[in-house]
Amino acid sequence: MLQVDFIVGIFTIIVVVFALYRRRNNARSLSHLPLPPGPKGLPLIGNLRDMPSSFAWKTYHKWSKEL
Repeated sequence: MLQVDFIVGIFTIIVVVFALYRRRNNARSLSHLPLPPGPKGLPLIGNLRDMPSSFAWKTYHKWSKEL
């Protein structure tokens, strides 16, 4: 009986260690995914000129419909 408990305990430890290893590697691989493409920005100011200066909510609404 002691031998069965020992085998079940070792098996449980192996499964938990394997699951933690897989989870760690999966999270690490997802963090290296490339970013989605975006508009090219100018040096230093980026896309600041693309931002609306008046009636911003209308422009943002129009941009949301384009997606």
